[in-house]
Amino acid sequence: MFRFSLLLLLTGSFLIFVSLNLQSQTVQTTNHPQQFNFEIGYEQIEPVNGKGGSGLSGPYSPVRGWPETLDGGRFLSDVPSVHIASPDRIIVGARRTKDPWPIPYTWDARSIYKYLADDRTGIYRRPKSSHKITVYNGNGKMIEYWDQWDEMFESIQFIRTSPYDPEGHVYVTGRGKVTKFSRDGKLLIYVIEPKDVPTTTSQATFFPEGMTFLEDGGFWTVSSERVIRFSKEGKYLSEFGKRGNGPGELNGAHDIFFDKIGGRMYVADRNNHRIQVFDEKGNYLDQWPNIVAPAEVRMTEDRKFLWVADIFTAKFLKFDLEGRLQTSWGTWGFGPGAITGGIHDFTTDNEGNLYIADHSNVIQKFRPREDGEPEQLLGRLLPY
Repeated sequence: MFRFSLLLLLTGSFLIFVSLNLQSQTVQTTNHPQQFNFEIGYEQIEPVNGKGGSGLSGPYSPVRGWPETLDGGRFLSDVPSVHIASPDRIIVGARRTKDPWPIPYTWDARSIYKYLADDRTGIYRRPKSSHKITVYNGNGKMIEYWDQWDEMFESIQFIRTSPYDPEGHVYVTGRGKVTKFSRDGKLLIYVIEPKDVPTTTSQATFFPEGMTFLEDGGFWTVSSERVIRFSKEGKYLSEFGKRGNGPGELNGAHDIFFDKIGGRMYVADRNNHRIQVFDEKGNYLDQWPNIVAPAEVRMTEDRKFLWVADIFTAKFLKFDLEGRLQTSWGTWGFGPGAITGGIHDFTTDNEGNLYIADHSNVIQKFRPREDGEPEQLLGRLLPY
């Protein structure tokens, strides 16, 4: 009985593999990855004459074919960050690129070739560590590719610029360091590494993620259970926080936003499933519990609401500044407007368009729908 079941399993697996292989060879490199070449990848998701629709992307419509694909039809994959440095300068951080392939998401059936030792492996290029930092204009056309720094970044977390910096320096966090570049990426200004940050034996190694900037040119960054302040020159100044799940304690802090007017810091305490609020000296003020996995926090330009991206549920959550949930939207799945890997980073431009760094898949751009719910629109957001 066992041998018969095993034979059926192996036969079924082989047929599925052959089917995927044949399908993959029909993929046209001109197809945009968001089309997926799947029957579930419908072209339209909005209502027609007020009827139907899927509501996958809330009050927004996906902009198909944005950004343009790379040479050979390749596209950015495993995208952790998108940042608008100026209206026509959108900086995207990616951890790798991939070939066109009919299966969305990072799982790649082609890896079975290496186990079968098939000489057709060369048909498909393996994921490459290229285009770690790419700059696009508003139309999605690539205007810069910082190829000289590809080998520096094993795993990018966030890309940011300071609203108080007239020179527009670019900061990149990820894999234990904060790196500061000139606006065009040609000059490396400095690198903050674990050796530059005092760490006790009871603390996790320096692993910076989200950042928020100060008027004096310095910034705060979160690192696991710590919130650490640095000077404009990248020198360690101070910190607060310790590991735990009590008030003021942190575990896997992922992002931070400082509201200089209100004098409050909002920390995405991801592994504790909450937002914590501190004053500008690091004193604990409040917590908003039972948020599955907050990955990023941004404040609306009118300073009335805080938008939180939940990476595990693929939802945008809108809170008032007392932590009361106002509305939410977002869909995890396949198809235009859905999120296949969780929201890791997001931002909006001056026209109200929304950009999402889909953590395990691609970068997506959305336009507001005329019939969308106004309270669900993110609108213009304060800079970091």
